[in-house]
Amino acid sequence: MKEAIRRKRKQLGCLPRSKYDIIVRCLNGSFDVPVKKRTPEENNCLAMIRKRKDFELGDRGSLLCGGKQVLVKEDLPRFVEKMFMENKGCGARVIYNKLKVNYTGFSEQAILEILYNSKYYHEKYPRFTNKPKPKTISEEEPGKRWQIDIINMKNQSVSYKGST
Repeated sequence: MKEAIRRKRKQLGCLPRSKYDIIVRCLNGSFDVPVKKRTPEENNCLAMIRKRKDFELGDRGSLLCGGKQVLVKEDLPRFVEKMFMENKGCGARVIYNKLKVNYTGFSEQAILEILYNSKYYHEKYPRFTNKPKPKTISEEEPGKRWQIDIINMKNQSVSYKGST
């Protein structure tokens, strides 16, 4: 007897709020748009529900996929910031591994982009890559360009062996 090979299902990507709401309405049974009036986004969501059999609703009306709560694309920065602050600053991989235990619908790359665009990450881990390039000064002939700094030193008296 051959054992059935379990194929790994493609991971669910970040859903925008509009698609999330359409899927929740379909699972609730309150989606009643006629077929001819459906938008391409609504048709896409209905096809996604037909293809993926692991969508269900949680106790508070939240969308679950494979037993994990689906995060909305607009809410992901809030979850990343919360996890970053709870762990007192950590990288994208740590945040990804901690979030994927309970949530789905995001990638490590999406978390990395959120961190790079956030102020709290750059306050914790400053990158000094925005330094100006040194300006090279070239002269046409020797001694053409002179720069003299004149400093008033009357207030700063200097003494050497008792005399100024």
